[in-house]
Amino acid sequence: MLISQDTGMHEFYFGDEHYIYTDGKNEIGGLMLIIKDAFVKIYDVRIAYKFQNQGHGTHMMTEIIDRIKEKYPNKKIGLYVSSSNKIALHLYEKLGFMITKVDPTGLGYSMELNNY
Repeated sequence: MLISQDTGMHEFYFGDEHYIYTDGKNEIGGLMLIIKDAFVKIYDVRIAYKFQNQGHGTHMMTEIIDRIKEKYPNKKIGLYVSSSNKIALHLYEKLGFMITKVDPTGLGYSMELNNY
């Protein structure tokens, strides 16, 4: 389950939303959203090491995408992923994200949800 967490960052980043992903007992991971103009950007996606490779990333991302679609129906969904993070890149592609821009340094990709 995703739990919204007010971290007090709103005074610095208008519109930010922070989420913790939990199974009810353990904090498994989390992420941050930045809402700007026509986009909702997903940042700082993380799953605790001992919970990785168990489907939690897929579940957390699916849940947040559904929330974004409900809460911000007219905004595109985007994210940035390091080119060296092949596991995350595969997950995002599986969820429908497509590479829209390659970082000029080759260190990462901007991605946008294709089926939205």
